[in-house]
Amino acid sequence: NGGVALTGSHQLRFRLYTAATGGDLRWEENHGAVSIDDGLVHVGLGAITPLTITVLSGAPLWVEVELDGVAMSPRLPLRSVPYAVRAGDAGQLGGLQSFEFARAVHEHDAAYVNAGGDTMTGHLHAAGGARLGEIAIGAAVHGALGWPYETIQLHPAHNLRFAFGAEQRMMLGSDGRLQMAQTNGDCPTGWFCNGHFWDLTVASILYSGLAQRSDRRLKEDIRPAEGGLSKVRALEPVTFAWKRRTDPAERHYGFIAQDVRNVVPELVDATADGTLAVETTAMIPILAQAVKELDAQNAQLRAELAELRRRVPASSASPPVSQASRTVLAGLILLLGAGAIVALLAHRRS
Repeated sequence: NGGVALTGSHQLRFRLYTAATGGDLRWEENHGAVSIDDGLVHVGLGAITPLTITVLSGAPLWVEVELDGVAMSPRLPLRSVPYAVRAGDAGQLGGLQSFEFARAVHEHDAAYVNAGGDTMTGHLHAAGGARLGEIAIGAAVHGALGWPYETIQLHPAHNLRFAFGAEQRMMLGSDGRLQMAQTNGDCPTGWFCNGHFWDLTVASILYSGLAQRSDRRLKEDIRPAEGGLSKVRALEPVTFAWKRRTDPAERHYGFIAQDVRNVVPELVDATADGTLAVETTAMIPILAQAVKELDAQNAQLRAELAELRRRVPASSASPPVSQASRTVLAGLILLLGAGAIVALLAHRRS
């Protein structure tokens, strides 16, 4: 244009050849009327006619630009630069199908990540396993918190559940309760329960109060306890020291689970590794029954003793004394009396 930069709308066409002059035509794309500003134009090669692997592979290529029907000279060599050349949709990559890695209408779509803001929409999937929703880490999304860091905040209406496969193993409820190893809480109406457990294994417990649920409404097939005294007779209380202990001299009172199992097997449970445990609180009803049986025996003995006393008259309460015994007794009295008189006379003489 006589050395003057073009400005305005002009027709542009691009071609790829295998040589600087002549050569084979490998690709062509017509952009039609394009706006040019002070000699600068912005177009994307391959936006209309895709640049396929067949076009780009093989021999070096030269770009020919046609402006308003006139091919400009010379052709420009197509060189490798650190930018993408708008590759076409890949069918496979490393043996994987496109739906496994490419952008498509599935969970890997860009709509699942809001790169322009501080929040994310939808769900973020990591390696097909991690799925986060309504969780804030280090930020108070669901209400003000006093701990800005090292905090995981959940939606106030949701619970935190830990499941292995389809089995729930632990649940932390939004109301503060904790359930472990079971899915249905059995807290009665009106009770305050912040934990639900089937079994809890600990080394020691310090507590100010312990209450065991015993409401008749929670029980069925209720029967009287029997044989308390015979069971107590068979139990063997022992003193012992734990094999793993901090104080070598410390001793404890208790029972041996194997011995208790031989007497009252209902009081003994086994853990997964076969270790036995005794439900010592369940011994209280057995002890109470034993005391009742002893009380009944004592009452029976008292009744028998009262009956014996009733049958024996008061006049014959003392055993009868024989004539010989009476004679001996009289002689002893006489001897004692004579001795006393002699002693008295000797005293007067002195």
